[in-house]
Amino acid sequence: MDKKPIRVLIVEDSEDDALLLVRQLRNSGFDPTFERVDTAEAMNAALDGRTWDIVLSDFVIPGFGGLEAIKLLRQKGFDIPIMIVSGKIGEETAVECMKASANDYMMKENLRRLGTAVERELQETENRRIRRIVEDRLKTTDANFRRVITGSADGAIVVTKDGFIGFANPAAGALFGRTAQEMVGNQFGFPLGDGIEIELLRDKGENVTVEMRVVQTDWEGIPAYLATLRDISQRKQSLTALQQSETRLRLLLEQLPCLSWTLDTGLRFTSFAGSRLTAFKNAPDQILGQNLAEYFNVDDPDFTPYVAHRRALQGTPSTYELTWVGRTFYGRVEPLRDTDDRISGIVGVAFDITERKEAEEQLRSLSHRLVEAQENERRRIARELHDEVGQSLTALKLCLDKASPARSGADGSELEEARTTLGALMAQVRSMSLELRPTMLDDLGLLPTLLWHFKRYTAQTNVRVHFKHRGLKRHLPQETITTAYRVVQEALTNVARHAQVTEVMVCVSAEYGALVVEIADQGIGFDVDKVASTSMGLGGMRERALSLKGKLLVQSTPGEGTCVIAELPLAKRGRKRIRSKENDNSSSGG
Repeated sequence: MDKKPIRVLIVEDSEDDALLLVRQLRNSGFDPTFERVDTAEAMNAALDGRTWDIVLSDFVIPGFGGLEAIKLLRQKGFDIPIMIVSGKIGEETAVECMKASANDYMMKENLRRLGTAVERELQETENRRIRRIVEDRLKTTDANFRRVITGSADGAIVVTKDGFIGFANPAAGALFGRTAQEMVGNQFGFPLGDGIEIELLRDKGENVTVEMRVVQTDWEGIPAYLATLRDISQRKQSLTALQQSETRLRLLLEQLPCLSWTLDTGLRFTSFAGSRLTAFKNAPDQILGQNLAEYFNVDDPDFTPYVAHRRALQGTPSTYELTWVGRTFYGRVEPLRDTDDRISGIVGVAFDITERKEAEEQLRSLSHRLVEAQENERRRIARELHDEVGQSLTALKLCLDKASPARSGADGSELEEARTTLGALMAQVRSMSLELRPTMLDDLGLLPTLLWHFKRYTAQTNVRVHFKHRGLKRHLPQETITTAYRVVQEALTNVARHAQVTEVMVCVSAEYGALVVEIADQGIGFDVDKVASTSMGLGGMRERALSLKGKLLVQSTPGEGTCVIAELPLAKRGRKRIRSKENDNSSSGG
């Protein structure tokens, strides 16, 4: 077994006695390195020259002694244990040595416990060394703690178990309107609690709201509480202002004739408000947290709201129309971005346009009836001109042809003038009848009527018509034929009046469930925005198209020509219907 090294300073005038001590240490498991001294000067030099673990000193040495050795060791400030080992020592002498701070004493005749006593003293010395390190560190920590607490922007108060203030930093003094020194020694006066808020009233009548945090600690060796106090007055005011703002916003949203909502990136509702909530069976608090698909409960991934919200998550705003729970809504969704311009969700708004759609349908129906009544009246007048007036004029002409030249003057000039006037009147009546409504439109259909009209139009205006057509030999609804003819007729009239061209392109095709009419020229063009609101011709064409639930598009730029496109449905085209588990609704994208 390895022996434990030990450095021993022996104060002894007898070398034999010193060796006796060394032998006993070796027998006790130590491996001593030692030096023997017998004067104060030698001991002083030995202490300065080397580091020692323990001092073993005789009590009686000529010119020197145990008490002088103890005194010298303590004066040097070394924390080295010193033991008195003497041949003769009385009880009073032992007490005197212990009072002089000797660590132990024993008789030379009985050294059996020397090793144990040395081991004990070495351990106590190590314990004292560790304790000094800990105490030094605690002092450093305490100093750092005080420095941090003193410089903290939050108030810090140490409260003893009996409620007195043991320490307060400057920030705490500022909260209470006093100096930190004035607070120390006074009762704290408030209940201690972690996370509670307390109201402070300063001397000037100023209210301060403070949030308290409390931890248990030791303060100068006694149990205490460290309370940190943070002024949250501004935060409370900001929070109150925010709550008031949110309340006003919520009240505003609840009064607006629309729905508004937000969703996170997982398409879960994070807010839902609006004055149209009565149309929905679920309250807002039931909708919050639901996924968009869970709310609509529609399986089709191409369901219009799904597509619009997915596009918004990709950064593209979208609009759509949706018929839901018996109402029609116009919705718009846009990406919701955070302060770093990253998409953090979706914000949407939807307006209930049920009444507007019903009004539009009523207006379209009324317009259709008016156009139909107009065409019927045109047809009636045209036929009356052709059948009644035309026949009467024809009969009158026959009568004039049979009249005797002798009764009309010497040379018959008056009769010839009457015939000429009558012929012009008959041509004018025929033209009026055709302008009102060509009978061939009802008898022969759209294609022959258009060919006849183009030939007559070119003869009258010197504007050549390039005509392309497809699918016109099929049966077409009469109202669609009439609207197509009127659009072509009005568009060609505008070309002759304004375009300043010698040719125009007309394309009419019946395919994909619609009759598409296109009239294009390379003329002088015009500003659509300025003309559209004042032109009766363009308004009439648009009204006719809308009456059939069709569309009319006018494209023109000054100096770049004009293109008029009408799309007329050939049959009632229903929107794609999507069957929900709870509703049967229709939707269309925009």
